[in-house]
Amino acid sequence: MLPLHIFTEGGLSQGLGHLTRCLAYAHAWRELGRNVCWWVDGDKYASNLLLEESVTWGKWQEQCTAPNINAFGLVDSYSASSFVLDIIVKSHSKVIFLDDTFRIQYPKGYVVHATECDDVPEVVKGDSTWLIGKEWQALRPAFWRNFPAKNISFYVKNIFIMIGGTDHLNLTEKVCNELKAAHPSSMLHIVSNKKLHLENARFYNSLTDYEICDLMMMCDFSITSASQCIFELAKVGMPGIILATAQNQDQQLQVWSENGSFLSAGCWYETAANEKLRECINNISSFDVRQYMSTISRMEMSGVSKPKALELLC
Repeated sequence: MLPLHIFTEGGLSQGLGHLTRCLAYAHAWRELGRNVCWWVDGDKYASNLLLEESVTWGKWQEQCTAPNINAFGLVDSYSASSFVLDIIVKSHSKVIFLDDTFRIQYPKGYVVHATECDDVPEVVKGDSTWLIGKEWQALRPAFWRNFPAKNISFYVKNIFIMIGGTDHLNLTEKVCNELKAAHPSSMLHIVSNKKLHLENARFYNSLTDYEICDLMMMCDFSITSASQCIFELAKVGMPGIILATAQNQDQQLQVWSENGSFLSAGCWYETAANEKLRECINNISSFDVRQYMSTISRMEMSGVSKPKALELLC
C-alpha cells in the first residue's frame, strides 16, 4: 500500500494544533502497516513533538520539494498557496486537505472540515469533495475507544488548563489568577511549555496522548483554547470553558457552546474577556452544570474514533 506524505506547519507562533491533528493520521496509517513521511515548516517546539517521525524540515509552502513518487498526501496548512497545493495534487495519487475556516478553493481532493455547518460556501466549493462534521475529526489513539460516563465530583479539586502548547499570547497566567480567586484550594494541572510560579499548580509538557487522556479523566473541569483539543475533551466527557485564541477558532467556539458541551468565554481580545471568564468559572462550579455538559459532550462524540477520511485512500 502507498505511503502517506504529510505537509503541515507548527511552532511557537502558529501553535501545535496542526501537528497534533496530523499525528492522529500518522498513527492510524502506520497501524495499517504503511509508511509515513513528513514535510514540516516548524521550530524547536515542533521538532520536540515529532522526535519519532521521519521529517523533512523547511518552508515547503513556498516550494514543495516532495519526491514525485506514488503516494497519498495529507495537507494541514493555513499558509500554503494554491500553486503549491496544485503541485501536491499532481504528484500524489489522492490528497486530503484539513480545513477549519473555508480558507480557499482547494484543488481536486477530499477536504475535511470537522466543525458542523449548514453548507460549504459556493466560493470555495471547487472540484473537491467536502467532508463536513465532527465524525470526520481525527482523534489520537488514546481517544479511539469508547469511554464510560465520567465521574463528576461534587467538589472541584482538579482543574485542567491548556491554552495551546506554546501559549504565545501568555493567557495562562490570567486564567490561573481567575481560577485561584474562585477555587483557591484546587490543584491546577497546566499543560504548557512555559512554567509559571504558582501555588497549587503542576506543569506538564511533552505528554503523550495517553498521558493527556489520563489527566483529562482525572480533572473536574477544564479551561482551554477552542482548538483541536475540544474534540478529545468532549470524547472523555470533560465539562469545560473554551475561549478563542485565534480567528480560526471562532466557528468551533460558537458550535460547541451552542450545543451545550462547553461554556464560551469569548475571544481573548474582547474588552469584557475577564468578566466573561469569571462568569463561566462561577457557572461551571455547579455540579449540575458539569454533569449536564459531560453528558452532552459524550453524546456529541459518540462513534467518533479513528481518522475516517483515511478509508477513502484505501
